[in-house]
Amino acid sequence: MTKTKGLFKAYIFALIAITAWGFSFVWEDFLIKNNIEIFTFIFERMIVAALILWAVGGALGKIQKIRKGDMKYMFLLAFGEPFIYFLGENFGIKYTSGVMAAIIIATIPLFCTVVDRFLYKFRLTLQKVLGCLLSLIGIALFMMEKAGAGSSQLKGILLLLFFAVGGSLIYSYITKKMISSYNALTIVTYQFSFGAVLFLPLFLLFGLKGLTPEFFSVSVQSKVFALAIICSCICFGLWAYCTGKLGVTRVSIFSALIPLVSAAASYFLYPGQESFTLLKVVGILLTIAGVITVQVVKDVRVAAIAAALLLTISCRQGKSYKDSAPMVEEAEFADLNFDGYEDLFQRQEDGVCFLYDPKAEKYVECPSFSDIAFKASVSVYPEQKYLVTMHYAPHTSETAFFMYVFEGGKFLSKGNITEHEGKWKEYDGSGNLVHEADLPEGLSPVWSDYINLTMAQ
Repeated sequence: MTKTKGLFKAYIFALIAITAWGFSFVWEDFLIKNNIEIFTFIFERMIVAALILWAVGGALGKIQKIRKGDMKYMFLLAFGEPFIYFLGENFGIKYTSGVMAAIIIATIPLFCTVVDRFLYKFRLTLQKVLGCLLSLIGIALFMMEKAGAGSSQLKGILLLLFFAVGGSLIYSYITKKMISSYNALTIVTYQFSFGAVLFLPLFLLFGLKGLTPEFFSVSVQSKVFALAIICSCICFGLWAYCTGKLGVTRVSIFSALIPLVSAAASYFLYPGQESFTLLKVVGILLTIAGVITVQVVKDVRVAAIAAALLLTISCRQGKSYKDSAPMVEEAEFADLNFDGYEDLFQRQEDGVCFLYDPKAEKYVECPSFSDIAFKASVSVYPEQKYLVTMHYAPHTSETAFFMYVFEGGKFLSKGNITEHEGKWKEYDGSGNLVHEADLPEGLSPVWSDYINLTMAQ
């Protein structure tokens, strides 16, 4: 009875942890997309978490003394997570998105199962294999409409796969070794203390410039403190406890639920970012079925029949949303309004544009796109969330970049930037000069160079 109660508590703790971590991807995505320096907010997260853990642990008398031979394992644990893991996770989010990062993190159970097989010679039962596959297939179905990774996202995916997943594996297996000798509070306290030490050089090199007034705003600090207190202090302690009770493979399968929490959090916190289609509902059910298969179901035939039914439904609903696009000659796809869905447009003077509406699940024509001059050179800049067009005037040797944003259901002029004789000049939508800068020797007159130049100043 006591053992059953302990396992039940571990399951509850695991669900609490993955729910908070699901929100963490949304919070980190917010910070990164608002140009908050990564090493600045990570270092603050480490320091705040370490100070709180030492204060609470000291007050409760729960911080145990680490044996001399175990100190290297504590350091290696922190090197895996938070150091390696947070580098992969946050830079992965920078080059992809919070949702995509959550998807890659969900592959951890599969890697844990494989490592268990080779490291501990555990038998790969059909139950474990089927459970892991069901969870991953479910997540793929849930996110397939937004997870179309192009070449620009490859860097982020590789960072997540090798650093975040690799760091999590190091952390999980060392925690399994240490949890038999030390309590969860001791492990997490040393974990974030060493984490602060590891991130200190990177903060001094790259993070000091991020100590701006915006960084100390309420909207930013509230998220950094939520990451430090909820996602670091509380959740890592709960996860260490769960790892000791359930084992690495079983506790890691819960990470498959994180993308679902992240998507739901995005949906409710940022309305319009996520829509729940039948395909996504099937993905949720498959993911939950995978968790149940690994944790509870003993007869794999039950899980196999349920999976077959769900996959049959998903195959019928598995068309890409782009299949509903209208037939347009020489059409191209790009995410013009930065909502995570690719829109259709033509690169020509009288070209048309259709934006995908996830709520209506169809493409809708956007007449305001026709107001954008020089559409043949339209470029998409997702980090700044601008559409940029270029015009070169040979008789003046002047290059002009026109910026547009999508607001209120239409494209609006943000202003323009001109480059002439080595000088950049930025004008607002009313034609007023708002910024001027010299173009350093060696830089070409392209809009991205101007952004990098002004951000560096």
